[in-house]
Amino acid sequence: MFSAIILTEHVLFRKASFTEHQYPIATWNSYVLLPNGIPAVVAFVCACGALIPFMSQAWYVGPVAKHGSGDVGVYVGFVVGAIVYAFARGLEKMWYKREDKRAEGSECHTTEGI
Repeated sequence: MFSAIILTEHVLFRKASFTEHQYPIATWNSYVLLPNGIPAVVAFVCACGALIPFMSQAWYVGPVAKHGSGDVGVYVGFVVGAIVYAFARGLEKMWYKREDKRAEGSECHTTEGI
């Protein structure tokens, strides 16, 4: 599940590139410049929730696994984690882009009168 989130971030949002433009080293020391991590937490929780019905372990067998699918919970968790993270991270980027535009617009109005 964690690897699904990391791979989705790298492939979809960082364009599968390890360049300085995609992973700027200067931002890692600044809390303000980093993503807040809420999409990753949401995706991880959703993946854990989706995993449970599909797991087949000695101490618990989920309802889907009882019908003969076997222990496919990890695969389901991987797919759900990747999909939820892609959706939530896209919303996060869209939301912060709007906030940045609003902040730029309000700064222009406040500096015009000076």
